[in-house]
Order: sequence, then C-alpha cells, then structure tokens
Amino acid sequence: MLKFDDIDTAFEYVSSGNYGENEAWLSREKARVVMIFDEMITGAKPEVSKKELRTGDWIAIPHKKDLNLGNKLVFRFADEYVAEADMPRVERMFSRRGAYANWKDFLFERDLLQKWYDYYRHAEVHALKRWLNQEQVTYEDKDGTVVTPFNDEWLIRPATGEDAQAILDIYAPYIRDSAITFETEVPSLEEFRERIRHISAEYPFLIAMSGEKLAGYAYASRHAERAAYRYSVDTSVYIAPEFQRMGLGTELYGTLLNEAAYRGFYSAFAAVTLPNPGSVALHHAIGFREIGIFHNVGFKHGKWLDVLCLEMALRKYDIP
Repeated sequence: MLKFDDIDTAFEYVSSGNYGENEAWLSREKARVVMIFDEMITGAKPEVSKKELRTGDWIAIPHKKDLNLGNKLVFRFADEYVAEADMPRVERMFSRRGAYANWKDFLFERDLLQKWYDYYRHAEVHALKRWLNQEQVTYEDKDGTVVTPFNDEWLIRPATGEDAQAILDIYAPYIRDSAITFETEVPSLEEFRERIRHISAEYPFLIAMSGEKLAGYAYASRHAERAAYRYSVDTSVYIAPEFQRMGLGTELYGTLLNEAAYRGFYSAFAAVTLPNPGSVALHHAIGFREIGIFHNVGFKHGKWLDVLCLEMALRKYDIP
C-alpha cells in the first residue's frame, strides 16, 4: 500500500525545484512512488521509463504551486497572529513584487517565522491529502490509518428528526470514549431528536451525506442566555471516523458558518478540549483565532481537562 510519508517526500522533492524542474509519480495499481532524477548528474537509470509513466496508471505528483495556497493563506495567518497595527504593512507588502521575501523578513522581526512555517506546512499537507482524494488514491497515513478516497460531492442539507439515529451513532462514541464532548451520558433517541428540533428552530443544524451514509454533522447554538448575546453562536462539528482526514470537516464547517452569517449572526465561538491538534488545526484552517484557555475546567474519564477557546467574526460589525 502507498504510504503518505513516501508521497509527501516525493511532493517535497517536486516542490524543491522551479515549477516543472523536478518530477515524481505515483501508481495506484503498483502502490509505488518514484522520483525522477537527472541521469546526467546521478549516473543512474530511472526506475521507470518516461514512456511507461505516460501510458500506465502513473499520476504526476503536484508542485506546491499546483495546490493554490497563495496569498489567501498569508492573510488568514496574518488575521490570526499579526498585530492589527501591522496589517496595513502586510497589505502593502503583498501589493508589490518580492512580497514573500519581505514577508519572511517581517515575520523574523516579529518572532513569527517558525509559526508561519508550521502553519504553512499544515495547510500544505491538508491540500496534498485533498489532491490524493481527488485522484482516488488509497494510502496509509503517518499513524497507520488507511485513508480511502471518497466522492467529495457531498450533499449538505439541514438535519431533520429522521436523521437523529444516524447522527447519534456518530456522536455516542465521542461521549463514551473521549473527552471531546463534556457530555457523559448518551441521550435517548427521543431526547436527541428533540434536541435537533429545538436547535434547528433558531440555528443552522447541518448534515453531510455521502450517498446514503451520514458522514458528519455540524450545528450552531446559543452562546449564552442573556439577550445581548443573541447575535453570537457556539459551533460544533463531528465527523464519522471513516470520513475523517478527507476535507469534509472544512467543507461542512464552512457551510455552517456561511449559513450562520446569512441568518444574521455576527460572531462564532468554539471550544476544543486539549490536547486535540486535529481540531485545533481545523479551526485555524477555517479562520478561527485563539483567545484563551480555561485550565482544569472539566473532569471526565478520571482527568482534569483544559479547554481552548476560539472566535471568528462572521460579518462586518454594523448595527443589526
């Protein structure tokens, strides 16, 4: 089976040169990854002939420029980590030539360069996995999980009471086996159906379908009871294990936030039980920014737990 580490190494080789300079290919059928080196330099014959590469089931591994991360990622990072007073400088920087060299100098001055490298690398890996899914490549991830391709033309729609059992099937293991949710008892089907009805009356509650299977769900809910909080929401997203690491969380969460903004909500808040690097990365990718940690705020499975709080503006703060 193809291993993500091998694909990633080949991707970094392709991206280390100018666009079109280095080549690497993978074969789904043969479960192989090959990198094409200059025979004049290495003196070694290529593992696979160029004729075979272009006639078999070989797929060219992309250059990082093919993943279209671009300036959008820069401004997402800046929104999260750069001081507001520096934002005009960043905007001017990216309106001129040589922006990335100046950007790195700027980050070095602000002691943010390593954070940017880590942030960019995470986005790069996520985009590479998205590409693998589009190419219908099955592979073994770094932790040994087998990732199978899916049809990413998700059907995302509002949840109904008829979806309650399928949603609860996803949610119940999070209650029983993890601290991701602080709920400790699995609700009955009728109780959960009523919960969906109650939330949906005022807030978006969405599900994602892959064919006939419910792959994940996301919803917004009341942030706090006092009336002045009415334009803010808390958000949650849960993905079935077999559909994780495929980009569904980003797509479903993005749809939820757009729907919340359309309904007139201004701010979204999220809480992540620590440690949970996957969820933290998802929230960063969506555009949330960290605002603080509640230490030892929960107790579950015999442990005190910290919770990271994040926030995101959904729309311009005009007068509602």
